[in-house]
Amino acid sequence: MARAFRRWSGAVAWAIACAILVGSAAAQPPGDLRIRYNSGQPVVPVFEGWEPLTDGTFDMVFGYLNRNYVEEVIVPVGPANNLEPEGPDLGQPAYFYPRVHHFVFRVNVPKDWGTKEIVWTITANGKTEKAYGSLAPRWEIDPLVEIQNSGGGGPGQTETEQRVPGVTIEPVILPRRAPSTARAGDAPLQQGPGQAVTFTRDVAPIFQRSCQSCHRPGTSAPMPLLTYDDARPWAASIRAKVAAREMPPWHIVRNVGITAFKDDPSLSDDEIATVVKWVDAGAPRGNPADMPPARQFAGADVWHIGKPDLIVTATPHKVPAAGADWWGVYTVPSGLTEGRYIKAVEAKPGNNKTSRAVHHILAYAEDASTALRTELTAGTDAPRESDSPFSNGEFLVEYSVGKGGERFPDGSGRLLKAGSQIRFELHYHPVGEEMTDAAQIAFVFYPKGYVPRHIQYTRGLGHGGELDIPAGAGYVRSDGYTRFESAGVLTGFQPHMHARGKAQCLELIYPTGGADDNVEQIACARFEFGSVMVYNWADEVRPIYPAGTILHVINWHDNSLNRNNPDPRNWVGNGNRTIDEMSFSWVNYYNLTTSAYRRMLAARRASQQKTAPGTVRAALLPTNVPVFTPRRPPAGLSVSVIVYRGPAAVTFDPEGFTKVKNGEVVVKAIFSQPGTYVLQAIASDGMLRTARNMTITVNEPAEAIKN
Repeated sequence: MARAFRRWSGAVAWAIACAILVGSAAAQPPGDLRIRYNSGQPVVPVFEGWEPLTDGTFDMVFGYLNRNYVEEVIVPVGPANNLEPEGPDLGQPAYFYPRVHHFVFRVNVPKDWGTKEIVWTITANGKTEKAYGSLAPRWEIDPLVEIQNSGGGGPGQTETEQRVPGVTIEPVILPRRAPSTARAGDAPLQQGPGQAVTFTRDVAPIFQRSCQSCHRPGTSAPMPLLTYDDARPWAASIRAKVAAREMPPWHIVRNVGITAFKDDPSLSDDEIATVVKWVDAGAPRGNPADMPPARQFAGADVWHIGKPDLIVTATPHKVPAAGADWWGVYTVPSGLTEGRYIKAVEAKPGNNKTSRAVHHILAYAEDASTALRTELTAGTDAPRESDSPFSNGEFLVEYSVGKGGERFPDGSGRLLKAGSQIRFELHYHPVGEEMTDAAQIAFVFYPKGYVPRHIQYTRGLGHGGELDIPAGAGYVRSDGYTRFESAGVLTGFQPHMHARGKAQCLELIYPTGGADDNVEQIACARFEFGSVMVYNWADEVRPIYPAGTILHVINWHDNSLNRNNPDPRNWVGNGNRTIDEMSFSWVNYYNLTTSAYRRMLAARRASQQKTAPGTVRAALLPTNVPVFTPRRPPAGLSVSVIVYRGPAAVTFDPEGFTKVKNGEVVVKAIFSQPGTYVLQAIASDGMLRTARNMTITVNEPAEAIKN
């Protein structure tokens, strides 16, 4: 029976994924298929159908869906990638590019195949998926189906004679080793063979970088982690929280969207392993001489933004032990005698004790000459905007439970005018003990006379409309949209929900492109009431967008029984109280002119260009070029080279399909590591595609080993 099978590598669609940094998987947002995961998702084999051949046999045709948007998944042929019966190797790919790829390969079965099935099984990223191929009449396909399902053309009759193009290979050179992909600041495992992990040598540097900003005297953290004696009694708890990625708090989903952020305190996989090994070994102290110098904190460094240049304190407010929530406004002079541009700003309660009663603080800057009264205008159904105590002045910053400060990107800022008044909009809720709080706001300024290139804005965007969260319901989704009338740059965001908030995702819907190509999911974050933070993208990956782009904010609330939910028995809707809910994102951004946007976009694209010193030359021999006779003339022959099987990624330049010129296409390639690769050259006339595989063994040159 084995000889009755013949293998033919068919067409494969070439997909280009967004250039987004990849993070390792952590806790995930809800299982919504509309979330665009960069990595960590399975590969689904796809049965496309069967086609009768002139000799009476049949070709069963398969493709695949790699559910990831960035990760190129490698699953070697074997138990995790097999076709049965007669497998495991029936010519299937072992290298899977992101998203859907139709008509990738064919398996030929004999005339008497009957009702038997071909089953393709793939196990990737911890999940097994199967495709079942049969000769059932409903699965019959022809070239027209291939054209339509591959997006290569429209209705019409097409006669096809498929001849695989000939390919010749020139020597392939492996370039120098690629640099490590570890995040800057990651602490590598320092222990050598047989060395035990110790606090002084291995763990203390991790705590200094990622833990001590909060875990030190004078902050809200439950204990300091400055010394071995501080940390040792908490070793078991530290292990549990660190291994679960609950500490240090960083709620970004690490395999969705753009995941490179400033001030990311999260631990690398190596750092987590170091802490776990330390605890499992009995949490030894180590040699005191290995202890790094103590991290120094300025006296005012209880502020997350560093030492402030100016601190303004609100009028003290007494919060009763019991009663209803209170909202109010206090306006106080800033004391600023000359205008300064703000580089960083932070608001917070007066002290750690009173922070329990503070739900949020909104701070605005008002011109002293136009500061308005806080009373509403009498005799109106609703306050006019100019009269509302909750809508005046230039927004400065928001505080909610657990949040730190905001630092603006270099070259951007917000002007605080001389003589400005600071308007505190406050929300207090009783916590069973009477206390008096005096909220504060702190500023770090640019040097005197400095004028930033961009004016930074912070706005609450993407409000989720009328919320309807049934009693006891699990994940309830809401969607909000905001259109940007100008081009601009997103610099950061902060989800805003209350106790039942669970997760938030952000998408940009661009004004150009197809129905799917114009949507980019840029971030997802879990939401923890009491641990709110601002996520500021790294400069080189901050999302840039043209005028007319729509920000799509997706929020989930969880009204089931859980530790954060004050009462899962009741329906919940919109409201300002802690027990009500909200649904939006505080978004930091600045505007660009159209010409500035184009320059920035061109520079971003140029920075992402890949160079490739190795070369594969694919020469299309005229006598073997596929002959297509469609109803309308083809667009011309193009060729693409991809990885079909191999131990690691290969970078091609150019990517995707390239027009054939003078009978050949030259594609440069970088092989990230030596080994045996099966590359596939795909020829397309814009409607149908055909392909040929070529096997290449790449040996690492001596000079690469030296480097």
